[in-house]
Amino acid sequence: MGGVIEGAEGLDVTRDGDIVTVTMNRPEVMNAMTGSMFNEFGRIFRDLHSDGSVRAIVLTGAGGNFCSGADVGGQSERASGAVATNPLRNLRRIKASAQALHECQHPVVAQPENGAVLGTQCPLPHIVASRMQSTRLQPGRCPKALPHPP
Repeated sequence: MGGVIEGAEGLDVTRDGDIVTVTMNRPEVMNAMTGSMFNEFGRIFRDLHSDGSVRAIVLTGAGGNFCSGADVGGQSERASGAVATNPLRNLRRIKASAQALHECQHPVVAQPENGAVLGTQCPLPHIVASRMQSTRLQPGRCPKALPHPP
């Protein structure tokens, strides 16, 4: 049995034998990802990649939604200069987390509930959709009309 992969604020990691579930857990904002969540998401997937005892990873979101993309809640403060920001660093952070997911050696299966798989501010929904085991879900389309799996 592999080691324990620690989650982070907004990202829960649970293990059932050789199956690991990563849950984006910010249902109050449709699981929008913060900058620190992007950092931790990348770390979690790099840790999972190096754990040979993992057979598969399930990626899901809490509260009935998958992920609405990047959290843009503080954009007005950043635009006004009230909060220091480096857009290039932010893009690199998002790229690194998406790359860790894409390069993971284990199968990653997205398990959206009846909610959004949207996000224009972050590539995560698009990368996950490209690795999904279902062709019925497409990035940018809400799967509410699809039957909920048992």
